[in-house]
Amino acid sequence: MKDTYRWRGGTEMLLRQGTGSSITLLVLPALFEEANRMRRFTVTVMRALAERGIGTILPDLPGTGESEVSLSSVTYQDWHNAVSAFAPAVFGSIAFRGGALLDDVFDNRWRLAPETGERILRDMVRATAFSEGKSATDLDQQAQSTTTRLAGNLIGPALYTALSKVVPIDGSQEAVVEGLKLWRAAEPGDDQDFAQQVADNITAWIKTCGA
Repeated sequence: MKDTYRWRGGTEMLLRQGTGSSITLLVLPALFEEANRMRRFTVTVMRALAERGIGTILPDLPGTGESEVSLSSVTYQDWHNAVSAFAPAVFGSIAFRGGALLDDVFDNRWRLAPETGERILRDMVRATAFSEGKSATDLDQQAQSTTTRLAGNLIGPALYTALSKVVPIDGSQEAVVEGLKLWRAAEPGDDQDFAQQVADNITAWIKTCGA
């Protein structure tokens, strides 16, 4: 079910699964092109959790999805503020890849393949440099000072610089399941079996949190 949420910068869309469940988790998606590759899989995991009686909320971060905000004007603090708005209302968060860079406001945190901001940006810079025949070093320096298109994403220097310094905080449960690395795939994909394993892992983690 689609819905909206408000943060200090405006209103954004969100997707809910498992409405009415006693436990609700905020889903922090992968970032940039990894988000596109993993969107179907993320929703499949949400549906699998709903079948287990666990509700989930997947927000469009400012500048992503159906957001009317331009990504080029978004800062890391904008993303952090938007996510923080959910903290009082959910049991905890489940983060995919770069989503783990935004989960520090939650007491209960589960992660799948968390990654640092620097590595995410480095991969985008390298891919863009290769496709455009440019120097990765020059692109990195450019992105630090002016809005730059990286892997199809128009990123402002404030977001680029902040993300390059952010790492996931310690003290979270990381998935111990293995499946396709969909964030590396050439096209968006899904993995039904892996999604079921992830949902089982999250369900077991919730129990360890005392729920």
